[in-house]
Amino acid sequence: MAYKQNWNPNKKLSEKEMIEYIMKRMPDLVDTAFLAVGASDDGGRHVVAMAEWGLGETPWKKDWYKNPLSTQGWRVIAMTVPSGYLENFFNTDGSKRVTKEKDESW
Repeated sequence: MAYKQNWNPNKKLSEKEMIEYIMKRMPDLVDTAFLAVGASDDGGRHVVAMAEWGLGETPWKKDWYKNPLSTQGWRVIAMTVPSGYLENFFNTDGSKRVTKEKDESW
């Protein structure tokens, strides 16, 4: 497993449990719309905590990093996305929204 040194795979929460944990904690960390979703890259499965950022200050509350999310055995990525991103690309349950149907001309 790539990047094993970055997290402890023992006593790891399920992905669903981890997303629920992050969703409960996010109001303490941001003042804007937020969403936690499962994702994957060359290092394997991870959870992304996204917060929307409009014009102005960062969505992350001051000193949020001093009270970080417990990783519970997961890699957790904090991502800032443009205002309106979550509503346009994700459903409220965290599933990806279909934005365009497949082009059959290919």
